[in-house]
Amino acid sequence: MFLVDFDDTLFDSQALKRALLKAASECGVSEEVFWQSYKQAYHLPDGRFAYHTDRHAEVLGEMGFDKNKIKEKLQNIISKLDQFRFSGTISFLNKIKSSNEQVVLLSLGDPSFQQIKVEGAGIMDFFDQVFMVDKSKAEIIEQLLAMTKDKNVWLINDKPQESIDLHKQFPILKIVLKKSSRFGQDEYIKSGFNFFNDLLGIYKYVEEHK
Repeated sequence: MFLVDFDDTLFDSQALKRALLKAASECGVSEEVFWQSYKQAYHLPDGRFAYHTDRHAEVLGEMGFDKNKIKEKLQNIISKLDQFRFSGTISFLNKIKSSNEQVVLLSLGDPSFQQIKVEGAGIMDFFDQVFMVDKSKAEIIEQLLAMTKDKNVWLINDKPQESIDLHKQFPILKIVLKKSSRFGQDEYIKSGFNFFNDLLGIYKYVEEHK
């Protein structure tokens, strides 16, 4: 079984954020205000992840900007989401799908917005199951492990600390990391997991360690 993360693993979320920043700046939003409002739109008081471009536009509207104009600008970016898919994503998904293993997408974020991103990236059909959660991946992983007899359960992720925490809870997981610009090289080294700059490197590693 393959459990595959979405943001910064299959999809260049950092590039998407930069594109959204540029779009908002065309409406007079400074970089500082963009990130301040982004954080407000991202987190709910109860700890859930809630980012959606519509919610972001609402937050900026409350700060005095033209909400409808910003919403339109951000939506223009969202209409081109396949441009933010990593170049090796389709090849990687084709390869692991052809292995006849179950392939599960496990994505953290606002479920409605994650759905938009995954569908926009054009990769939904590669997965046997898709889970989009707004708090933690652990509960879904626990359910999936309880339902499988597969001893080879791979987690393909980009986040070092999250992967460490999940491995502590579920030692059966075989974890390989896709290096993201969000984290320093030291964080990947300290995690103790093998990590790669590209998805092809991850596939080769998995093939060698089945």
